[in-house]
Amino acid sequence: MNTFGRGQKGKLADLGCGSTFEVHVALQAPAATVDLSCFGLDAAGQLSDDRYMVFYNQLASPGNAVRVALGQGSAVFHVDLDALPASIDKLVFTGALEGGTMRGIAPGSVTLGTAVTFPFAGNDFADEKAVILAEIYRRDGVWRFGAVGQGFNGGLSALLKHFGGTEVSAPPPAAPAPAPAARKVSLSKITLEKRGDKVSLEKAQGKGFGRIRVNLNWNQRPADSTAKTGFFAKLGGAQAKGIDLDLACLFEMRD
Repeated sequence: MNTFGRGQKGKLADLGCGSTFEVHVALQAPAATVDLSCFGLDAAGQLSDDRYMVFYNQLASPGNAVRVALGQGSAVFHVDLDALPASIDKLVFTGALEGGTMRGIAPGSVTLGTAVTFPFAGNDFADEKAVILAEIYRRDGVWRFGAVGQGFNGGLSALLKHFGGTEVSAPPPAAPAPAPAARKVSLSKITLEKRGDKVSLEKAQGKGFGRIRVNLNWNQRPADSTAKTGFFAKLGGAQAKGIDLDLACLFEMRD
């Protein structure tokens, strides 16, 4: 296995790596939450299609060209370069912290299959909250690996902005399904909030029980000689004609 230092690069073919492989990322930070991601960028280094940002809210890109299995301070990215569209020229592997800085991380690494590893540690950084760890990029039709180790102060949001993406605070409401049409390229609006919405079952106060509806059903029966008293005696003619009153009450509760 080859060991790279910061800034070192090499062709995948020269490293004995094919088009399908795993990228193992280990980044441990005591008392901090670690988010590991992969950005699929175009030739201009921009996230022009947000389907190719693979992270905790999106675990795979189209066609499973890149998919991730996340752990505590670790991630395994399964990469199939042949499944990437021609519009994706670079895969950038990043780490971001919530509640700490890169200076405090434990020794970690990025390992490309059995071909190459790039080790790093907290003393390689200062107070950055995010870092570009490594990249796999295409130049002159040839895929290469580069060890980067470049830090950012603003965390995952700063990385997203650096790559031309836009953060939104919440997903847009679902719209009715449009008629079938060719899919347009996404505008790279990414929701960085971790999923896990809660539903409140608490009853709203001051709304009571809504409307009560009463149905009165009159059924005519043969008259009998039994006299009725009380409320039914007041029905007068109805009693004389042998009409009984059935009361059916339907209580209807509305939110």
